[in-house]
Amino acid sequence: MLNGGVSIPESAIDSKEDSPQIDELPLSSEKLFCQLEDLSDEIVQQIKQEIEQHQFPVIIGDDASGRLPAIIFHGLISRVNLRDGLEKPKTLFLAGSRLTNVAETKEKTDLIERYLSKIEISKSVDSKKEKILIVTDTIETGKSLLPLILTLGKLKIPYEIVTLSRIERYPKGMLEANLGSRIVEGEVEREYAPMIYGRNDLSGVNKEDANLFAQSTRQTPDQNYDKSVRASRERIASIADNLYERHFS
Repeated sequence: MLNGGVSIPESAIDSKEDSPQIDELPLSSEKLFCQLEDLSDEIVQQIKQEIEQHQFPVIIGDDASGRLPAIIFHGLISRVNLRDGLEKPKTLFLAGSRLTNVAETKEKTDLIERYLSKIEISKSVDSKKEKILIVTDTIETGKSLLPLILTLGKLKIPYEIVTLSRIERYPKGMLEANLGSRIVEGEVEREYAPMIYGRNDLSGVNKEDANLFAQSTRQTPDQNYDKSVRASRERIASIADNLYERHFS
């Protein structure tokens, strides 16, 4: 299930039946997806060897804006794994947090720990040679990832962070030390987040910082909403295909 499930529907990546054609996306959205592909490509070049070595059995997408990039990496790594006779990665989504209150951060951390322990995520990762791939759209201070990072550290599960963009507010080395991981970025910006940031109309979800999962933005039957989300899934499926053909075929 997309909203918090351990795996995402194959239709989100693999199936292109009954989906709108790519040219149904508005021009502004197509520019966004071109940027998304370019930034994802930059990341893939830096973690290609790790993907080839099947080091990422689990992907965690930082909802909401990190959902579409996470689905791209799910699609890409799935194709590499299937090529080599392995299972697709487990992929889940957890709502990012911008909590400043210590008590709220602890509460969110405890919530994540209970969830990851319940689904026995540690059994999916061989800590001697594998790690979780955390996918987000933007890192500036790293605070939005803190509850997840604290949880994985407590559970002794290795992880690596990829982000479409890193806002150059703090030195990269300081962020990596604070987050306990190498940060692989698609670009470095002084001010602006990537265009995918805040585009709930394309991701189909929005979040509340204190909640574990993002929620669907679709409140009532809406043909335009369904068309937009399906078209975005079609487009990111093509991005995953392009990245595979470019780097792994």
